[in-house]
Parts: sequence; C-alpha cells; structure tokens
Amino acid sequence: MDGKPLGGTAVKFLPQGDTKGKGGYAITDASGNFEAKDYSMAEGIEPGVYNVTFSKIAMPDGNPIPEGQTAADVGALEILPPHLTAVNPDNMKYMLTVESEPISIDYKLSSKR
Repeated sequence: MDGKPLGGTAVKFLPQGDTKGKGGYAITDASGNFEAKDYSMAEGIEPGVYNVTFSKIAMPDGNPIPEGQTAADVGALEILPPHLTAVNPDNMKYMLTVESEPISIDYKLSSKR
C-alpha cells in the first residue's frame, strides 16, 4: 500500500455474476505476496470474475496483535480505509478475472481513495 508491501493482510475473492463456487481468500506474507485458496483449502480459485477486498486487523497504533491474544482481547481494529475493505458495486476498482491457467497479479493499493 502506498508503494510498500502490506504483510499480514487478508485478501478476499468474492464471486461476481455467473462465477461458480464460494470464492476464496489469501493472507499476504511480509513481502505482500499471496497465493489464493478456495474455502475448502484447495490451491487457487475457480475460473470466473471476482471482486477483491482487503482487510488488516491490528492494534490501533498499527502494530500486530500480540501473540496469544485475540483482536477482542486487545481492542484491535480494521486499519485499512473503507474503499479497500468494502464491496462497492459502483466502484469495482479491484477486480480479478481468473481463467484456467494460474496468473500473477500485483495490486497497487492506495490509502487515499
């Protein structure tokens, strides 16, 4: 985000239109890389069109949740702006089209709308 890797971020793939399946998810590593899985834990997601959202739960100061604690224990919250976390049918900026072959995609996220 804003030119820096965004590790520890949940990426959700929400099926659109005639896309089959329930979608999928991924968690970014420290370099911001991820591999999508479907909700049965299989590698990859079904071919189709997806709206993509992002979520990062952290301490209010942006630090990670301490090990052994839950978000509720420490008052952690969503630290990404709403334009990245919510599905907005009027603004499908983060879309993904998956065909039969594996693909690589680089999302350029901005903290500003």
